[in-house]
Amino acid sequence: MSRERSQTELGFRVGLTGSRLGSLLPRVPGLLLLSVLLAGTFWGRRDLSPPAPLAGLLLVLPLAYGLVLAWFLLESLLARRRLLPAACFACTLLVALMLWGGAWAGYSPVPTGTGIRVMTWNVARLGEYASYGRKEQAQEEALECVAGVFQQETPDALALMEISSLRLDALSRRLGLDCVQTDYFGTHSSSAGGLAACVSGSGGWKITRSKPLPLPPDWHYVFTELQKGERRVNFLAVHFKPFGLSVGDLKEGMAELSHGRWARLLSLAAGLERTAKSQGQQVQELLEIIDSFQDPTVIAGDFNGTRDGAVHVSLRRQMRDAWESAAWGAGATRYLDGWLPLRVDYIYVSRQHFLVNSARLRDEGCSDHKAVLADLSLCPAEQSSH
Repeated sequence: MSRERSQTELGFRVGLTGSRLGSLLPRVPGLLLLSVLLAGTFWGRRDLSPPAPLAGLLLVLPLAYGLVLAWFLLESLLARRRLLPAACFACTLLVALMLWGGAWAGYSPVPTGTGIRVMTWNVARLGEYASYGRKEQAQEEALECVAGVFQQETPDALALMEISSLRLDALSRRLGLDCVQTDYFGTHSSSAGGLAACVSGSGGWKITRSKPLPLPPDWHYVFTELQKGERRVNFLAVHFKPFGLSVGDLKEGMAELSHGRWARLLSLAAGLERTAKSQGQQVQELLEIIDSFQDPTVIAGDFNGTRDGAVHVSLRRQMRDAWESAAWGAGATRYLDGWLPLRVDYIYVSRQHFLVNSARLRDEGCSDHKAVLADLSLCPAEQSSH
């Protein structure tokens, strides 16, 4: 009798264990996704030379969190046992709020001190990418468009990306700008794409020193010193190396993979990894340079990466992100392949020297990037020196 009872209890326990395992198995994919996402998030914030999968994840991190949240929400609504998926949903939501809650809700202080309005804009070569038949018309339309925004916003300091010396000359003549330009590879070609730091003639700020400087491995940025009265500001125009990756490239790689060919995907992964490593080297070089500065400093440009990677985590340790300080929302400045929103254009300011009064975007269709503007106030000299 006791043997039959023990066998019955053993069978009941085995059945109960199997039932619990059976209820957990459908949740393994979601738990695995969450584990990979959390590990990637915290690893990516520290690694300036991430492997290709991690670099790709960091570019679309908010989207990845949104997909995992949707997974757990659907599971908690449909599952018979809802505690575990609901707990995973709450955990994912909490981490997302920690990452982006403060970043998407800025605060605007009362303006004080000397003001400076900064603008950064990737102007996509001002129409030079147009087809041969309508290139001249496209260049004039782009010039008119960018000039119109400038005349409405009247920035004091302007960082321009993807602009040749020839197109910059045309824009400078139209707007009365004083600019310093370099092409990305330092070839001094007037038709090569590059970047520029400019001041307007009416803002009172003057360029007193300037120099195009190298960034690793073979890139360049523009350093300028601006002055208005007794106040000086270091103004750096930067454009980090682009990934050169599109959704179309990934689709082509996946299509080849379906036929057993890995070469395309492996080539894309190698390029992604090389670019991520180059960007890590570029930000390290930049941070070493600005660490020696005593004057207020502004870095503006196209960083070709989202805020969640180690590049921007490193920058935020020393600088203040103008958008996160004073604006609301995600602040997407470019849509990858026309649909995936990314914030890749930034204005950073030295924490001890500036208050960010406001930040905003302008999207007039002049470029595939939006312009970023920030109204800054310099702290009184006696305060910023401490």
